[in-house]
Amino acid sequence: MLLEFFVTILLIELTPGPNMAYLALLAASQGWRAGLSASIGVTLGLGVYAGLAAFGLGALLQHSPITLQSLRLFGVLYLLFLAYEAWAPERENSPAMAPSGVQTPFWRGFLANLFNAKAAIFYALILPRFMQENGMPLWAQALLLGAGHLAVATLIHVTMVLGAAQAHGMVQSAIERPAVRGLFALALIATALWLALG
Repeated sequence: MLLEFFVTILLIELTPGPNMAYLALLAASQGWRAGLSASIGVTLGLGVYAGLAAFGLGALLQHSPITLQSLRLFGVLYLLFLAYEAWAPERENSPAMAPSGVQTPFWRGFLANLFNAKAAIFYALILPRFMQENGMPLWAQALLLGAGHLAVATLIHVTMVLGAAQAHGMVQSAIERPAVRGLFALALIATALWLALG
């Protein structure tokens, strides 16, 4: 059962989605430090769902479809906001104007994943299928399985960020071009549509 669980999460995490698209674009445009910071935020966003799974997230979403649809809507809107920012003319980016608060890659990664309905679906509908009634308490199983998912997801995200960061120099030199910003925006819009229709 454990092997099947890890095969499942590997397939899920290796399938392109909102997290992967956002982290790859961020690492390519702002470098590996920004990408890793956002990865930590993404992991903590997943951690919220892992914690909720231990306290009956599945039952909540199964009895309240509007909650799941609300998460999906907020996620789509947030990705569209990021697409607008990618397309908009570049702002002052000197050290004195460094992002702070919710504008940092960490908080953006956290929020993007918190509004990721597919993460909610995984913890509410898929993870419980690997829990056994005659084993340890269900809440403990949820936390252990969630920890396994977080470890695999983080490893994949960090690997992808470090790979995408290799293109940082090329992307940074081209980022002032409207066409390049437009491509980033279109990629984020496509991700938002994928989340909305998925």
